[in-house]
Amino acid sequence: FFFMTVGECAMQSFATAFRMWMIEAQLFDTDDFCLFCKVEMHASKGAVQYRYKTVTNDSDGDFTWNKEPFEFPLDPAPHELRIKCFQRLPDRSSILLGQIRLKAEEIQQIACRSTLYTSSLMPVAGEIQDSSKPTKQQIGKLTYQLELVVDKVKHAFFLFSILPEEILLQIFSFLDFETLQSVCLVSRKWNRLAEDDILLHLMAKRAQRREEYKSAQKLYMWAAKVGNDDSMDELGRMFQHGIGPEMDLDKAFTWYKRAAKQGNASGMNDLGWCYEKGLGCEPNERKAAQWYLRSAEAGNISGENNIGWCYQKGLGTPADYKSAVKWYRRAAEHGNSSGYNNLAWCYHQGLGVPQDYKLAMETYKRAAELGNKFAQNTIGNMYYNGQGVEKNIDKAIKWFGRAAAQGHEAAKGRLALLTDKQPQNERESKKAAVH
Repeated sequence: FFFMTVGECAMQSFATAFRMWMIEAQLFDTDDFCLFCKVEMHASKGAVQYRYKTVTNDSDGDFTWNKEPFEFPLDPAPHELRIKCFQRLPDRSSILLGQIRLKAEEIQQIACRSTLYTSSLMPVAGEIQDSSKPTKQQIGKLTYQLELVVDKVKHAFFLFSILPEEILLQIFSFLDFETLQSVCLVSRKWNRLAEDDILLHLMAKRAQRREEYKSAQKLYMWAAKVGNDDSMDELGRMFQHGIGPEMDLDKAFTWYKRAAKQGNASGMNDLGWCYEKGLGCEPNERKAAQWYLRSAEAGNISGENNIGWCYQKGLGTPADYKSAVKWYRRAAEHGNSSGYNNLAWCYHQGLGVPQDYKLAMETYKRAAELGNKFAQNTIGNMYYNGQGVEKNIDKAIKWFGRAAAQGHEAAKGRLALLTDKQPQNERESKKAAVH
């Protein structure tokens, strides 16, 4: 009794998660459903299932039907209502139920007991061969129609067990923490998959996007305990900023350090930040530079920019403008707005490269297009002073407005000064601030 109760609850949540995954993956299009499928789909939305008695298709393509409560299984659909149905795949010889081989009679028995699509499943089950490999889309479509109307938990276990593990992991990621714990009790295979660190991390990320921070924290913790370094880094971030749990810089530092020591590039960068700012530890510029460098060498974009800053400022390492330019350029090439802004500053001031106002302006604009407010303010200054470009107050106001809209205090002051002197530009500056 306990097993069935847990199983039924787990399967209900699992079915919902599966449907969400199918919708997100866009593996089916309801516009391609045949008329009978649409009737079934609408009927399945209510608490009471219905059997059609008569179906009318009007000139607009809509349908109406008379309905009455029914018991499984539903009567087979008339052939004419299943024409052009997307479930009737063109290659009827494909193995639609996964890479394992099933006897046709076993599939027939399951189909009869578990689905409303009995008449369309039976021919497929009878003609399954082992001569071709199904696509994930084919597996998904057929499993979706089975999933809609699962009748018995034991049949559901069998149906879902034939899915490839990579698909199961994607589906499991839609479950919540409590349901995943129930899933662990259903089968050994599911228990093993439920402890997959990548799955747990995916689930935590989904929970965090839904702002379910307590659930996200539990899942990150679970994933971290089984070795997921990305989850360790996320836990550090949650404790650093007080997202979900209360802010705790000591715990943030601990989790960043664990992630970094497992080779997590983002964790290395975050640990370097802690050492630079003294978050949960004593400030140590030398260790900050060391971790930034390791992060950058591992490909972390923020780490690339941060080690460039260390070389520019002599932070924890001897100043080296050429090395600063090297890392700023690499961060910029990877799309980092701060990397573009800092590289532009090197061109602007002639640090490690020949001074070049034109190239500086071009690089500032790349940063500004990515939303960097510091670059936007500097562009405003260059237009105001005519530095590397022809002096243009209107363009200066435009760029000061964009920076001010993002909270840049110096840009706000300069914008107020210029708009007081030139009231005719007020409308333009407000427009710039909005856009």
